[in-house]
Amino acid sequence: MINGDVYIGMGEAGSLEKIIEVIDSIQIEHPGIRFHFYSGNAEEIEYRIGRGMLDFGVIFGRQASEGFSSLTINEKEIWGVIMRLDSPLASRREIVPRDLMDKPIVVSGQAEFLHRLSRWAGTAFDRFQVAATYNLINNASLLAKSGGKYVIGYGSIINMENSSLAFRPLAPEIFDNLSLIWKGQPLTKAAAMFLESMKRSFAEYPER
Repeated sequence: MINGDVYIGMGEAGSLEKIIEVIDSIQIEHPGIRFHFYSGNAEEIEYRIGRGMLDFGVIFGRQASEGFSSLTINEKEIWGVIMRLDSPLASRREIVPRDLMDKPIVVSGQAEFLHRLSRWAGTAFDRFQVAATYNLINNASLLAKSGGKYVIGYGSIINMENSSLAFRPLAPEIFDNLSLIWKGQPLTKAAAMFLESMKRSFAEYPER
């Protein structure tokens, strides 16, 4: 029986369910292992891992920085627009760049996010009206619900069922893969158990 604490940093995403399944299976066999979660973006997570504050991180849409090991997870998050159900764009099956021209949008404050959005939108990006930025999209969704703004991000995070919100994917599609990252420092027995369980669960996906 292994006891101990495992510290994991991760962003917000509905696709984290498979990682939670791994955690549940570990705790059935080793109930003395406790998991602690920290919510943040990739830069914050890497910073905390590098200083020993976290054992692992789950990042989206980019390679880990130099000095980190990583394991690909067979899940992806699709970018789209969260908006009110009574929005004119809610009748669309997907959102193309011209749909967002001259619209008040809410985006992630990460520079990489804006860079990818700009590449997707092309010249239309010059007419996007960035009304606000966010760190956690759950808070940003309130701006869509109450202020009629268009929030760009992952739709899997917000529970749309029986709500006044809708999610429509971007076209052309933008999606992010998930990766588990960690540093090379010695792991505790509990952290090593989690890593081995993750490797078994995602064995067909290469470790870098």
